[in-house]
Amino acid sequence: MNRVDANFMLQSGASEHAQEYAMAHASTAPEFTPFAHLHTSEDPLFGSSASSGNTAGQPFDDFSPGPAVAVGGSKRQNRARSAPASLERKLEVNRAAQKRFRQRQKARGKDVEAQLTQVNTQLVQLRHQQQELEIQNQVLESKTQTHSSLSPTAEVVLLWKGDAAWHQQATSSHDQAWALNLTVWQNDCFVTVNDLCHLPLAKLTKLYTTYTQKLAACLVEEPMISHQSNLHRWTAEVTGLVLAVSMHNPTLLYKLDQSRMDLGCAVQETASDECFRHLVVAMQYSEEQVQDLLHLRRLFYGGQGVLERQRRVLVGKLSSTEAMVMADSPPQSNYSVLTSISHELRANAAEEHCFRLQCCCACFRGIHTSKQCATGMVHMYPFMLQRGRLFAELAAQREEPSVQELMTGLSKSDAQHMADWHHVADYLDKLSLNDLDRHCSLLGQPAGA
Repeated sequence: MNRVDANFMLQSGASEHAQEYAMAHASTAPEFTPFAHLHTSEDPLFGSSASSGNTAGQPFDDFSPGPAVAVGGSKRQNRARSAPASLERKLEVNRAAQKRFRQRQKARGKDVEAQLTQVNTQLVQLRHQQQELEIQNQVLESKTQTHSSLSPTAEVVLLWKGDAAWHQQATSSHDQAWALNLTVWQNDCFVTVNDLCHLPLAKLTKLYTTYTQKLAACLVEEPMISHQSNLHRWTAEVTGLVLAVSMHNPTLLYKLDQSRMDLGCAVQETASDECFRHLVVAMQYSEEQVQDLLHLRRLFYGGQGVLERQRRVLVGKLSSTEAMVMADSPPQSNYSVLTSISHELRANAAEEHCFRLQCCCACFRGIHTSKQCATGMVHMYPFMLQRGRLFAELAAQREEPSVQELMTGLSKSDAQHMADWHHVADYLDKLSLNDLDRHCSLLGQPAGA
């Protein structure tokens, strides 16, 4: 209860007890000043004694005009001070929004550039793939033409394209069987390819030794025309029979490659590196021949690398498919996949074998002359003239890339490697028996042409 309520109870004639209660509580209650916010200084209309609702005629001594003035001024000052602060906050918000907008624009621009770069990269890859497919198409078309030109018998017997000279030798056959005419005994002796491939190692060693002895005699008596003719003919025969054995019994040829042939029987032994260094000197290669041999080496090992990578992929597929077959019930659903992969692996192995045969043909029946082949056989006896060791010696002398580097083939695509090797097949297809006595250039025109 405030003082105003107590005065009202006294004036209204309340009971004595109520009045005492009101006065007792009025001393402790806070004074109510409803018009404390009004300015009570000297008023121009009512004067200094003007009051509003003071029935006792008592002046408003408790009303103070100071706080009212102070409160009003503080709001205006706050508004004046808060205006720049509010403007600064708005500017800060705008700057932050602009910064976020620029960041979004920049990020969007980077995304567009990245998408454009990705599209350009994909376009380049597609063009590259298109070129590879075109090359593969050319190779497949050429292979189709080659297989269609061969007779059914030749397609079964010859697992490779071969050189035309070998076909000229092997077409002289009896009873429709492929055979070679061996004249080293001064008489015609037709031996079928099947018989050659099943000769015991000792007899094959003796046959090779006989040819080497005859060729050594031809080299000693070279000025005679008859001896030159024999040298050309016997060189073609011995290289032809080696290729025949390579085609149908590569295991037998490998044993002959690793054997010594002057002890009456084949003894496992190989020639030293020093022997091949002397061989390179004895061959008297021209610079064109050296370049052809090194070029053939690069093409051969590049193609071998392609086949090895294809084989690794097929083996991986085979392993995963075998796991699926073991987990599948019934397993028959994946047998066709396994069969297909097995056929592809066999085709890969056959193509690798063809590569080796074609490389030997190009090396000893195209790039080398008959005289050089005879010189190599005589010089290396009692060992065989090995293409791989000869390549290694020439590469070491000319600081050529290693076999591993060539098989990696990072500088060319697999399709390009296969297309390059297809040129070797074309080169072999143009050889004839009349070309075996001279150097047929692999990189350009024949020497001396």
